[in-house]
Amino acid sequence: MSDTASANDTVNQITLGGKRFAKSINGESIGFVDDPMNVVIVNAAKLARTYYKDEYDPRSPSAPTCWSPDTQTPSLDVPTDQKQSARCMDCPQNIKGSGQGESRACRFSQRLAILLEGQMDTIYQIRIPATSIFGKAKDGDMGMQAYAKYLHKHRTPSIAVVTQMRFDDRTDSPKLFF
Repeated sequence: MSDTASANDTVNQITLGGKRFAKSINGESIGFVDDPMNVVIVNAAKLARTYYKDEYDPRSPSAPTCWSPDTQTPSLDVPTDQKQSARCMDCPQNIKGSGQGESRACRFSQRLAILLEGQMDTIYQIRIPATSIFGKAKDGDMGMQAYAKYLHKHRTPSIAVVTQMRFDDRTDSPKLFF
């Protein structure tokens, strides 16, 4: 998977919009997938970071200002005048409260390569937000890291099971449980 945070029209994608999974093939929107969605996770990229200077406008999405494929340093593809810091740990956008409320302006995300149950011939990429990655497991609700630990504890590779991804119905922002 490329380390740039910009959209790639040649990648098959599942995106999170509201409480729906939107599916596109080769950049063309082809509809929605019902929640919950059953998938096979075939690969997971490292945690990444993305910072947008301006607020999100769904009518005019913009490219990120700065991004990091490894959460350590900005990508080599980030223009020099857009880099917020030489290291992510020293970045002013990584300070609690630099985003809305107590959040950080530079956000974690992770890309997964998945197959849809019943459609094992097409690989999709999905980018999950920090709210879907972190957090403790509670009553069977697991973020990605907790789910990965659960599978590891049971010596089960993610490619060997069908995983259900579903939206957290207790929050307005896109948050998935595995």
